[in-house]
Amino acid sequence: MRNLHPKLLVCLGAILLAAPVVLVARVDVKVEYDKKFDFKPVKTWAWTPDSPGDVKVARSEYDDKDAIKKEAEPIILDSVAAELKQRGLQQAQGVPDLAVTYYFLGIIYDQSKEYMDALANYQQFLKLADSEKNKLEIEKVNLRLPALQKQIKEKKGKK
Repeated sequence: MRNLHPKLLVCLGAILLAAPVVLVARVDVKVEYDKKFDFKPVKTWAWTPDSPGDVKVARSEYDDKDAIKKEAEPIILDSVAAELKQRGLQQAQGVPDLAVTYYFLGIIYDQSKEYMDALANYQQFLKLADSEKNKLEIEKVNLRLPALQKQIKEKKGKK
């Protein structure tokens, strides 16, 4: 990597907030980088050598981080590559000008007591979910909805 900036590492921090299944509900993305870094001389980029990124899940102890990464990573990699290409950067075959890493954090609104957001995401999930592939998740959401609607009606949770 050319020495454009001491210890430069651009982190695309993808904070994705999702309902029961990652990638089918509303997605919020947060991008972080050194705002003082001059991108003008940067022509090439590549994913960090060890791994392009990492997945953290703060939803429940039963979540399978590796399964979520397997589903989310191809989408993240393709999206970042397309965006950087659109901005004129080429993916390096050798040593890049810039190393890029992503971080994905999946949380569930329901557990953070943001019930209106949870309801919206559950409803979006039910619209988009494959009834065969996601049968168990659909059943779980349908079991959760009455209690969630009651919590909203009673004005519980965060506002």
